[in-house]
Amino acid sequence: MKAGDKFNFKGFEWVVLNPDPIEKGGVLAMMTSTWNGKEYPFDENRRVNWEESSLKKKLEEELLPVLGKENLLDHTVNLEADDGDMKYGADVCKVFVLSCWEYRRYRDYVPRLQGCMWTCTPWTTNGRSVRRVNPSGTLSFNFADATHGVAPACVIKRSSIAPTDAKRILECEKRIQELEDFLEETEEMLDYVNISKEAEELARMTGDYEKSVLQSYDERARKIREKSRELRGERAWEE
Repeated sequence: MKAGDKFNFKGFEWVVLNPDPIEKGGVLAMMTSTWNGKEYPFDENRRVNWEESSLKKKLEEELLPVLGKENLLDHTVNLEADDGDMKYGADVCKVFVLSCWEYRRYRDYVPRLQGCMWTCTPWTTNGRSVRRVNPSGTLSFNFADATHGVAPACVIKRSSIAPTDAKRILECEKRIQELEDFLEETEEMLDYVNISKEAEELARMTGDYEKSVLQSYDERARKIREKSRELRGERAWEE
């Protein structure tokens, strides 16, 4: 698993930001689309401290139970204001939104939403505005009680993540290729004797032993073709 890889977890699509974060045994990831397809205020009372915000409370009350605390690792969120003020310090969370610093670090992998997306970074601790990411990828700010999209992030335990679709597809394609290589060799041999059309005639011309050999090739090829179709169907479903 590497940065930029996408996977499904608890009914949501996620993108890997950091496959080896400081929280060992986890993967730092964020949703690839707006949570619930809705917009929310950062804080209904214009507070700019993430730790006290209504958005944090909403994520912990509504999303965290779906993801499961047992599947996530604690992450220390840097609450340094955009002007460098460290008044709010840091907050330890299991589900959060990226800070401006994290956004800048992982910018290449952060999805672009159709609308603006909240960060957890206050413009200043003495104000009423919070930094946001615009659809273009630029950073700006808005009052904390304005509504914007939310793309939650968390550190998901590796043990809680099923093999990624990409990995499963690669494994499936490898199996299909091996099978098709063997099938091609088998079909070349079957084409030589044209077993599908001439098996009965060949059986009359040969003894029981030869007949059983030809029939075994025909049965083997039939099973291979069935397995190939089955695997192709699995790959199509995966994609």
